[in-house]
Amino acid sequence: NQIILKINNKTLEIKALISLCNISNAQAQFENAEEYGKQAIKLAEELGDIRLAKSAINTLAMIYHYRDNNIGKAVEEYEKVLQISQQEGERYNESVILSNLGCVFLRIGEYARAKTLFDKALSIKQEINAHAFLDFGNLALLSNQTGDFDAAYGYCQQVLCIAHDTGNK
Repeated sequence: NQIILKINNKTLEIKALISLCNISNAQAQFENAEEYGKQAIKLAEELGDIRLAKSAINTLAMIYHYRDNNIGKAVEEYEKVLQISQQEGERYNESVILSNLGCVFLRIGEYARAKTLFDKALSIKQEINAHAFLDFGNLALLSNQTGDFDAAYGYCQQVLCIAHDTGNK
């Protein structure tokens, strides 16, 4: 925190807080990670920097989802980022957040909700002609978990096609 106090550039301060959030999370210092994330969100909102606010909120959501296993907070934070992305017309980011939300619901066994979110994310990627590699992968995981192995196989084939088409071997 001493280092942050010496920074006189709010944008750099927010970026430093997001980095400290990630570092603290990687070191399993959840309380510190959460505090840095909240500080970054507050400063970004005060500054009116939507891009950085979105980044800080998403970082905090991922920590809640993966490290803290606080599903309610993860969903709440992802939904904030989703709303911002929708308001800004950022279709690609919208699809990424929908996928993240789908992963939350997949993790807790709410498969129908996860499927709806994964399908929406895939639909957006197809609409904007973006690669849907991860979307098909998520659908494959979901299908595998629900015992629909034929669908899982089909989604994996889609992943392979995309990898081949894009030169990722």
